[in-house]
Amino acid sequence: MQDSDQQAAKAVVRKRTRSRKASPPPAEQAEARPTSPPKGKATAARRSNARTRLRQPAAAPHENGSRALALPAHCTIHEAASLRSSLLSLMDAADSVQLDAGALEQIDAAGIQVLAAFLRSRRRDGAKVVWQSHSTVLADASRRLGADELLELNGSRE
Repeated sequence: MQDSDQQAAKAVVRKRTRSRKASPPPAEQAEARPTSPPKGKATAARRSNARTRLRQPAAAPHENGSRALALPAHCTIHEAASLRSSLLSLMDAADSVQLDAGALEQIDAAGIQVLAAFLRSRRRDGAKVVWQSHSTVLADASRRLGADELLELNGSRE
């Protein structure tokens, strides 16, 4: 019996030794890890960000000293960062800012939130924001979310 116990113990030791040899030490494991992100969602997110950067609207100065921004066709959570950076570039405008949302086709709560935060900041600083035009999509979304007063859409043209 002792002989079989010894053989079993030796077999266990051999298995442990083999498994240690099969896997590299922790330092080598860290070096063997891929440095690029796996394909799939991360790659799709990068492509989406690249498209967003291409669609980022530019603020143009007007002859009366105000600056204007034409909103893109889509102002969703995917474009919220781009929209925010475009609006932040208008924060230093001393005169009024004109927003044109006539080409807007899709907006969600994130887009409404970014616009409302911009308008609130401009109002707090005593600056004026004028809607050149806005789409019915913007009016409907702001009404559904209860943000039509925040966006001051009541007196603007459609």
